[in-house]
Amino acid sequence: ITAFHAVAAGPCVFTIQLGADILVTGEKTLSNLVPGVNLVIEGAGHAVDAQGTGNRRVFRVQLDTYVTMNQITVKGGNLNNADGAGIFLDGEVSGSAGAHLTLTNSTVTGNTLTGTNNVSGAGFLVQPNATLTVRNSTISGNSSAQFGGGITTRGPVTLDSVTITGNSAPDGSGYSSFQGELTIRNSIIAGNTGSPDCRNAFGTVTDQGHNLVQSQDGCGFVNGANGTIVGQAPDLGPLANNGGPTQTHLPNAGSPAIDAGDTTLT
Repeated sequence: ITAFHAVAAGPCVFTIQLGADILVTGEKTLSNLVPGVNLVIEGAGHAVDAQGTGNRRVFRVQLDTYVTMNQITVKGGNLNNADGAGIFLDGEVSGSAGAHLTLTNSTVTGNTLTGTNNVSGAGFLVQPNATLTVRNSTISGNSSAQFGGGITTRGPVTLDSVTITGNSAPDGSGYSSFQGELTIRNSIIAGNTGSPDCRNAFGTVTDQGHNLVQSQDGCGFVNGANGTIVGQAPDLGPLANNGGPTQTHLPNAGSPAIDAGDTTLT
């Protein structure tokens, strides 16, 4: 399957349950052809894997499309002179709603961008008019040759109980915003390499507290404000199976993240 087109006479929810890992041989395009149709992908811990070769993106979510992904690993996207190797959210069309993705209990890892054509967002690329919400998830081990190892955004992004670590890029190694809005709580953006973990050029950042940000450029986090920690290394273990549906980074015994969070999520 290379495309999921949710077709219905009216508002409804389509649910796809993965029963095994999927090896991607062509980009998975997600689109709703009828307003009010929502697509839910229940990964059950399985991976959608572009295998790191072949100039392939894993997912592209098209305009006016509402998608929820749960308990899924998105990995192995590999693009040259293109954006969003893991997940690309369409936007920019005047008068049209962009793509909308909610990712929960999941991991985005091992996605790579190469080239010199302003490549952006190895893990995620969020275009204007698109929105991204990530909860209880890990963004790790993604690499961009230019911007945004983990996330590059030009639209609204909400992070709740998210770890962004081990990513790399020369500009915004973990998170990079050109004009988007970041709302973040109980999350880690730290331990990324090649540039500051969080870089905000022309967007806004709303710190809802209890975040750990190691290094920043324009993001405006203040150490000690509402439990936020700035300037410390996260001291996390490697990406591994720590008991959840997908792989995570367990804090080591001396990690400043231990007992520093505040979440209503399980």
